[in-house]
Amino acid sequence: MQDFNWVAAQARCFPEAIFEQLKASVGRDVDEINKFWVEQKRPEYKFEITDLGDRFQVVLTYGAARSVEFKLADRTVEIKTTDRKKIEAVPSLTEDGCKLTVEGKDLEIWQLCRMALGKFFFAGLQ
Repeated sequence: MQDFNWVAAQARCFPEAIFEQLKASVGRDVDEINKFWVEQKRPEYKFEITDLGDRFQVVLTYGAARSVEFKLADRTVEIKTTDRKKIEAVPSLTEDGCKLTVEGKDLEIWQLCRMALGKFFFAGLQ
């Protein structure tokens, strides 16, 4: 990879850029989970995204209000899950591209989404 444009790659790996990619990915995930619950004949499990500028929330509109919050912090993306767990993801350019480092592990955006939303989205199956 002698011609790798690390400057352009680094520019796409800043927290602001990653946050927008994360928001788009979460939006697709919300669409998919809402389709899933309709197919399961449980349309009451409806999730929505609330955009609040430097943060956004995924809210379950059924039952007691519960949400997962994603926030753009100084150099990180902070996530607060429904069980009050806090996840800090730091964008970093690695040999494999832009990753989100969480507790020493380099994750793809979809892996961070699953970590933050997996239990929340599928709690109705338990």
